[in-house]
Amino acid sequence: MRHAIAGVALLLVTTGCVSAPRVTFSAVPPFICKGQATTLSWDTDASGAIIVASPATVTIGPVAARDSRRIALSETTVFTVTATKSDKSSTARQEVTVVDAADAQGVHLDPKKCENGASIYETDIPSDKWPEIVRMGDVTLSSPLAFDLIVEHAGQKVTFEKGKLATAAFAGTPFSGHFRATLKTAKCDDALDAVVLPTNLSCAP
Repeated sequence: MRHAIAGVALLLVTTGCVSAPRVTFSAVPPFICKGQATTLSWDTDASGAIIVASPATVTIGPVAARDSRRIALSETTVFTVTATKSDKSSTARQEVTVVDAADAQGVHLDPKKCENGASIYETDIPSDKWPEIVRMGDVTLSSPLAFDLIVEHAGQKVTFEKGKLATAAFAGTPFSGHFRATLKTAKCDDALDAVVLPTNLSCAP
């Protein structure tokens, strides 16, 4: 007796798992002065990408998968690049901080302590708001002092003698960083409430 054997054929269909596209994005430099330009560079394995800016002071829109673009800005802007492949998306963001040297009124030093009979004033100007591209020029006191004032910043140590109002010793040094001033009064009680050093600032090209 013959027995029929029924064969069952299995058809295996393999579908690959599609991953989200790879995206790299950079802005160089990330700090610029008002009116200067930064270079945006991007690279993705998708067929293309879209770049939007916030606030929308500049328009970029659809771009090639790999490219760069130089853009001048007048205010701090966040750029977002989005790449899509097989209904999956990836994004990357870059913030470009725009600084305006005209916004700074000078260095404001608050009294901190009395040290060896002198009043000590100190302050730190943050580099995330005032990057090193913002440089100092002449420093001028608003009025002559009755006592000598010693100001230390960026490796420089300058003495404003009685009646001396200006110095160019800090010219070219970064506006950001630590400032320390020593006012050699007869006693600490004679110290001022604060010391303000008006300074001319400029943006490095």
